[in-house]
Amino acid sequence: MIIRCTIPALPPSLNRIVTFNARHKATHPDAVDFQKLALSILHPYRFYDGAPDELWAICLFLTPDGRRRDLDNLLKVLIDAVSAALAFDDSRLKGIYAEKRMLRGVSAVHLVLSDHRLLNVEAFWADGG
Repeated sequence: MIIRCTIPALPPSLNRIVTFNARHKATHPDAVDFQKLALSILHPYRFYDGAPDELWAICLFLTPDGRRRDLDNLLKVLIDAVSAALAFDDSRLKGIYAEKRMLRGVSAVHLVLSDHRLLNVEAFWADGG
């Protein structure tokens, strides 16, 4: 099983995803919008019969400008949105390769999700990394 998709937006930074208002926390509207967008794109791939025991992901974040964005913050919000959209526990992710590149004027995430390893990590480490 391999799922390939493009989400035509960047996830909001993890630093903005939860806001604290008065005495309760609330999810930031940008995060809710990204989750809805991910759900609309990934809904046809939803794991209705149960997710595989192990999943691997490759994520390419395309950023529209040179603004600094923490890759780990983008990744956490993406994985939470994808796991909610596909109905699987994100602890099933056994490996993630993530990269960000600037492509002027483009905001998007290319995602590949698979039930088998997509990169030969053993060969990488055997060659001394």
